[in-house]
Amino acid sequence: MIKERPSPSILQVLFIAALSFVAIAFTVITINTGDILWFWPVFDEMPERITIHCYGNDIVVNPGDPAYALVNSVINESLSGTKRWDSLSMSEVTYGDYQTSSTMMVLELGYNPPVPLHSFYKFFKSFDVLVIPLDGRHASVNSVFGRLRGRTLAGSMHVETTATVLATLKEQALCQKP
Repeated sequence: MIKERPSPSILQVLFIAALSFVAIAFTVITINTGDILWFWPVFDEMPERITIHCYGNDIVVNPGDPAYALVNSVINESLSGTKRWDSLSMSEVTYGDYQTSSTMMVLELGYNPPVPLHSFYKFFKSFDVLVIPLDGRHASVNSVFGRLRGRTLAGSMHVETTATVLATLKEQALCQKP
């Protein structure tokens, strides 16, 4: 006696179609971004140094310094969550100004080895230096610039806010506007 094969139900067909669509969409986005974790919003890295270019003076915060863990935590929180890429880039002249200007406050974080910033965008995937303007040029749009092996990456990421980083630096008395 030959048993008849049951025909697939509409729910099974819809489930397989939906699962196929999700798998194809995930694969296409992964190939486009070059990042299998493009959907992961959390940034949780430890820089080997944090340099605060504070209105013409440099303050270096190293691992082990009392403020390091708190400042790094607030920076990681700011870099986590929603980010958007923009074509606004940092020129070498601006980078030099960030390091020496008496009218700007800028954070510079050094990572070794280079680290990723996961996002939906193809750009800004790996960097060894992050530059975050907190007061001055480009600070009002919450820009984050990256550098890799001494060269500035194309474009910038924009985070929801850098205000908590600025507030933490002031609370810790690491940098005060003159």
